[in-house]
Amino acid sequence: VGRIDLDLLFRNETGVGVRFDGGLKSEGLHLGQILSNDLLGELSLNAGVNALFKKNGSGMDVKIDSVRISRLGLNGYDYSNIYATGRYTDKTFNGSLICHDPNLDFIFQGLFSFAKGSGNRYDFQAYVPYANLAALNIDTRGNISELSLSTSAKFATMSGNYFNGRVDVKNASYRNSQGNFKIGTITVQALQSNNVYTTSLNAPFARATYSGPAPLNLFIEKVADMAFFRHTDNFFERDTTIRYNKGNYRFRLETFNTMSICQMLVPGLYIMDSTRVNVNIDRNDKLSASLNSGRLAMNANYLKDLNLKLEVQSGKAALAELFSKNIRFAGMRMDSSRFSFKADRNTIDASYRFRNDSTEENKAEILTRTSLLPGKKVSFNLLEGSGITLEGERWRFNPANVFLTDSLIAVSDFNLHNGAQSFSLNGNVSRYEPDTLN
Repeated sequence: VGRIDLDLLFRNETGVGVRFDGGLKSEGLHLGQILSNDLLGELSLNAGVNALFKKNGSGMDVKIDSVRISRLGLNGYDYSNIYATGRYTDKTFNGSLICHDPNLDFIFQGLFSFAKGSGNRYDFQAYVPYANLAALNIDTRGNISELSLSTSAKFATMSGNYFNGRVDVKNASYRNSQGNFKIGTITVQALQSNNVYTTSLNAPFARATYSGPAPLNLFIEKVADMAFFRHTDNFFERDTTIRYNKGNYRFRLETFNTMSICQMLVPGLYIMDSTRVNVNIDRNDKLSASLNSGRLAMNANYLKDLNLKLEVQSGKAALAELFSKNIRFAGMRMDSSRFSFKADRNTIDASYRFRNDSTEENKAEILTRTSLLPGKKVSFNLLEGSGITLEGERWRFNPANVFLTDSLIAVSDFNLHNGAQSFSLNGNVSRYEPDTLN
């Protein structure tokens, strides 16, 4: 598994503690084999350390004089030319890290404080003039993926998994096979004062603000719980021990030109300028949310003139409606599409309607009810009144049921008919021998 040499001098300093000085050297040390971790490869380094373990367990003082890593295997790439120095004392680490690898050039200087009970404190700066994410196997979507930026941060994480402070990402730019994209400066700020939590994002591609009686992460969990999980707990596990704070929550998001950030995060995604998201929860736990966008697209698929509304009152059903003037999906075009949903007590009623605005020869109306049963079983029902019109010909669905478990799919009474023409389906798909075709 490689070679490791350790040279240490221990001495007991009366009234102070135990001190040791020494060095560590490894050559071709197979960390992945030793730690049973496929992400790790070989490690070759030289390090000098001076440490004091204080008397009566009152702490320690560790000084890393110098660390030089000539090889570090990580995620299938061998990093080289890494240098580090630092000091850990009184639960605070202050150090620097420099890397001059052919595919990663960066300088990091920072302070980290690990205070038990009151959270951790971070104060650091980093400069990354070049990072070849494709060569480092961080981004495997193509042969070209390069990033450069600088960042500074000064914040503290608190006991409720939120942070107070500010993070700035400056002069960010990205390059892939489609070209060079300037992302610009991104600022995230968070503050907690008088039991009100606020978070803001300011960037060339979007602006967002949040305020409420709980941190942003708990607000997101509360919205998901009110809109979905409390209505589907037969199928999706839900933590009923969490008690969310009541009060006025408010979230706003507005997009600008998102081309550069989308090219970096999700190539092919397009979010039109002036797309807006609004989410409110009032003191009576009434949730109202909306999404409005001129166009959302993923490659050739898109939704135009999109309007989504969601409303949930405390203890009542979740109601949602989505309208899009035009949808293109898998080569099909659907005009004036409207989806409606109602979720309550493990029952989801849904309807979908569309028509071709130019000729009205193609249109559809699909009505469904889905019941989520104990044991993670699902009963899906196609309801009376469902049908589609293709080239002026009306095809109707008979009421039908699909029953699903982890080992069974049972289809009952499926029938699509138009005059003398029809298609019917009944049967099971399962692991049991009576459902096997010989």
